[in-house]
Amino acid sequence: MSGSIGQGRWLVVDETGGLLVAAAAERLGILHPQYQQETRPTVTQVDGAVSVQSDDVIQSQSEVSQRSQPRPSIGKPTFANSNTITVVHANAQPNLSLLRYFDFDAANPAPSHPLTRHLKTISWLQLLHPEADNACTEPENVAPEVVQTWKSGKRSNYYRKRRRWERTIAVVSDTQQGGFDGLVIASPMSTPTILHHVVPLLRGAAQVVVYSPSIEPLVELADLYSTQRRVAYFNDPPAPEAMPTEDFPVNPTLLLAPTIQTISCRPWQVLPGRTHPLMTGKGGAEGY
Repeated sequence: MSGSIGQGRWLVVDETGGLLVAAAAERLGILHPQYQQETRPTVTQVDGAVSVQSDDVIQSQSEVSQRSQPRPSIGKPTFANSNTITVVHANAQPNLSLLRYFDFDAANPAPSHPLTRHLKTISWLQLLHPEADNACTEPENVAPEVVQTWKSGKRSNYYRKRRRWERTIAVVSDTQQGGFDGLVIASPMSTPTILHHVVPLLRGAAQVVVYSPSIEPLVELADLYSTQRRVAYFNDPPAPEAMPTEDFPVNPTLLLAPTIQTISCRPWQVLPGRTHPLMTGKGGAEGY
């Protein structure tokens, strides 16, 4: 994920507290909010008199007028169509605590922050079995005339439940349709199990990046997508409903040419006729 990863729809399995999401958002250009410029006063002339109002006053007046109007009907959640990150997590709520250092609170996102429209979260239960998750169950749909007769607390609770359900259904539907441009994984979960479910959601020629602090899981993963495993799959393909099997935990035909790289840079000692890695170096940040 060096440099810019381009605009698109990215699927992320992040178990690092939001560090991976922050790195992807930075390369997509949606990590930092766009702060507004300094407000300038507005000069108006009414009946020969000149009045000066700042943008803050005008904005506050518009907010008051909007609050005085009746609540509009619930519409579909507005998400960005491209340049998005969809986080798949294993808990009821995703662990994105590190994003608060970038002025983003996942529990109460600010409308002005880019991640509010470009970041989507979905649990494994919602992705694989949405009918078993209570968040995907539609709340009672009450006529607007009846809702207006309720007290403000009950009415607010009703609208909040409807908005939460509509947002969840929109994310689940968008994720299950697939067509993602890339997949990034940093999780202690079994990587073949993750790839078995999320690789079919990728479009053709999509990029897949898997991080591991040790090399052994990636060696096993590279073997599952090796040429020999692919030839064996073509010679004796298992039934689709039988996947995954012991010999084929994943479909080896979906990913091509897996490579393993290290992120550490080992210093070398360069002397005349004696060029070799520095044998007395201390440990540092490593990973594959």
